[in-house]
Amino acid sequence: MEIPEIVKELREEERKGLIKSSYPLTSVRSKNEIARLYYEREIYKFLEELFGIGVIRKGRLVFCNRRLGEIFGYKDVEILYGKDVSQLFPENYKELNDKDRSTLKGKRFDGERILLEVFSFPLNKEERIIICAPCKGDEAVKSLLKCIREINRLIAMGKSTEEISKSACKLLLDTGKYMGCIIAFIEGKEISPLVIEGKYPLSKSWTVTSIEKEFILALVSDAARSGRNVVVIEGEKFTDVLVFVEFKGKVVELLRVLVKKGEKIGEEEKKLLLELAKDLWLAKKGEEVKRALEESERLFRILVKSSPVGICIYSLSSNRIVYANPSMCKLMGLDKVEGKEIESIMRKTKGKTEIEISLPTGRKKLQISTVPARYGDEDVVIGMVMDLTAEREAQEKYRILFEANPQMVMYVNKKGEVVEVNARCVKRLGYKRAELIGKKFDEIFVEKERAKEFLKDMLDEKRMKEAYLDVMTREGKRIVGKIHGKCVMIKDGVEGAIISITDVTREKDFEKRIRETEEMFRKLSSSAHDGIVMINDKGEVTFWNKAAERIFGYKEDEILGRQLHETLIPEMHRKAYMAGMGRFERTGKGRIVNKTIELVAKRKDGKLIPVELSTSSFKLRNRWHAVGIVRDISERKKMEEVLKEREEQIRSIVQSTTDAVITIDENGIITFWNNGAKEMFGYSEKEIIGKPLTLLVHEANLLEKKSPLETTGRRKSGEEFPIELTVGKWEARGKTYFTVIMRDVTERKKMEKELKDAYSQMETLLNAAADGIRIVRRDFKVVALNETMAKLAGVKKEEAIGMNCREMFGSPFCGTEDCLMERIIRTGKRIQTRMLRIRADGKTI
Repeated sequence: MEIPEIVKELREEERKGLIKSSYPLTSVRSKNEIARLYYEREIYKFLEELFGIGVIRKGRLVFCNRRLGEIFGYKDVEILYGKDVSQLFPENYKELNDKDRSTLKGKRFDGERILLEVFSFPLNKEERIIICAPCKGDEAVKSLLKCIREINRLIAMGKSTEEISKSACKLLLDTGKYMGCIIAFIEGKEISPLVIEGKYPLSKSWTVTSIEKEFILALVSDAARSGRNVVVIEGEKFTDVLVFVEFKGKVVELLRVLVKKGEKIGEEEKKLLLELAKDLWLAKKGEEVKRALEESERLFRILVKSSPVGICIYSLSSNRIVYANPSMCKLMGLDKVEGKEIESIMRKTKGKTEIEISLPTGRKKLQISTVPARYGDEDVVIGMVMDLTAEREAQEKYRILFEANPQMVMYVNKKGEVVEVNARCVKRLGYKRAELIGKKFDEIFVEKERAKEFLKDMLDEKRMKEAYLDVMTREGKRIVGKIHGKCVMIKDGVEGAIISITDVTREKDFEKRIRETEEMFRKLSSSAHDGIVMINDKGEVTFWNKAAERIFGYKEDEILGRQLHETLIPEMHRKAYMAGMGRFERTGKGRIVNKTIELVAKRKDGKLIPVELSTSSFKLRNRWHAVGIVRDISERKKMEEVLKEREEQIRSIVQSTTDAVITIDENGIITFWNNGAKEMFGYSEKEIIGKPLTLLVHEANLLEKKSPLETTGRRKSGEEFPIELTVGKWEARGKTYFTVIMRDVTERKKMEKELKDAYSQMETLLNAAADGIRIVRRDFKVVALNETMAKLAGVKKEEAIGMNCREMFGSPFCGTEDCLMERIIRTGKRIQTRMLRIRADGKTI
């Protein structure tokens, strides 16, 4: 509804003596729009019917109108004078000084909490004006309508009147809000009065009471609209007569008349009661209007004078300003504006217009709102002027900042449609600006439902919100976006949100890698056989893995945060440790940092154990830390001792043997030389170590030949002699070595020659003999025989070697006690005898 129409309506109601309006609060969006309603007395009358108005000085109310008293439940508004504002708004009264418009919880006289829309702006340096009204209509009416619905439900269930009365009474008492006598008429059925407070007055004459509670009017409105302006209810002792007065289809007055049981209440009496109710209401409204006019005029002048908006009244007959408030004078840059002519501004503007003009204070952008009115006996134009220069400059600066923002930024309205985007958003998403404008917010995201829910929650809760959502570019590329959203008022005052999107794809990849690295470190450290211990620059343990628990006996929760020297360092080493910690704290360096050493550590049970420790230092959160890899080398030390003993044993054996034991590397250089080698070749250890093996043995490709090997050695004196050698290959510390064992076989060679000569002589004698001769071992196998014996046996000489008697001659006694050979061995005597033998070819000899 436009302002002139409101004025016209109010004037018509004033002419009839009935000033009342229902201008919706939801259409009033700022203090400036409220201020527009104050430029005419008639408009202020309407405002006072709707809004509670008060003036605050030093935190206390110094003025309030009747409506403010009604809102907070005070029948006598003078009680509110001097009251501390914190008593009216106990939870958030400080917002009255911080914000022009707030939604606050107020506290009524009866303790009820009500939600109010409050506008606040300064009147002068010490005083502020507050204007407030309920946010969601009359909550009392809503609660009573709930009660009516419950009673309807009970009636439909066939409950008795008594049960229905008790249920309704309980519902009303549970709200803790409503006092007085409640009478309801539902679907033509009458329910006995429900008394919540007080008793019916006992009197012989009729008692007439005017009931002003709004919730009672709401309850009986259905009955009144059905034409029953007078309703009679029969009670036990009294008859209740309810008389309703209607105005514009609403019940505005209710009279309750108590009549003794049995007295006549006819149509004439009902008519008189209805006229009485109307007269009472008109009289009451007349007094209210008179008081309101007087109070409104005084407060209107205060409001207009203190308004931050420039207000002036322009005479159409004289083409001059006949009134201007201080804000108008300040805006024009003049001490006095009355009498000035601004015909070019006021005549050429209609309604709300933005113009740019030159004023004594400079060129400015103004917003002018005008409305025709009567001022005394002449026609005038009432104008409100606002300076938009600073606002437009701020908007331009904001637009530049918006476009230059390195993040993707967009405005989204309450419907979820994109209203505006910046250049970065256009470039990064790959769309044209026109393609994004009007697009649904959730359409640019991979998870559309999550995006819808994000926007809905933010707009419903009216608070800043953030989330991680994947954005899909026009080319189909996925971007990990960190979304920040905040509710704002955008374009034409429509509530929406400003959304910024930060591309955190790389950051998320880094986070994933860090998590994977941390997980890998956790798994490695927990599965490592070596203990991993970390300390800070104060010597406090900050990390302790499972292997460290096993080595030292301390659980992780027992050791973390404790001093290392108090737990693991033996008493004998603590002084040196503490001396090194001072240097480590300053520089991260130390005697054992970045080294691998062996030392002694103390277990939880007090036992000292040998450990191998590798340490390194690094900075974490600007503090030096050290990490140590600890290995329990107790078993290794034992093995080293055993190995050392065995090495000594082997060395003793090697040094005491008469054989030469020589070790060479893969290049043939001698690295070890025993005493046997010294005696055999004549070189001392000092002379021969580092010399090639070829100095002693000239055998080509010696290491590649199969052992044992017979060759020739050379002594220091140059003498050559026969040797037998074996070669063994082994590796140590990544290198290959060969151990050569040599034996001087000069004597053996000599004996072999003598044996060979003797054997040759024996063979000559055997072959020269006319008799058959064979030589057998104790197992009766032939080791030698002459040609004559081979012929006697009928076998070849080569085949007979290894045969026994049974195989050569088929003797059944071979190996038994009757065996000839056995008897010779047993008795040691020479035997000569005759016997039959069967040859290999079957002949008997």
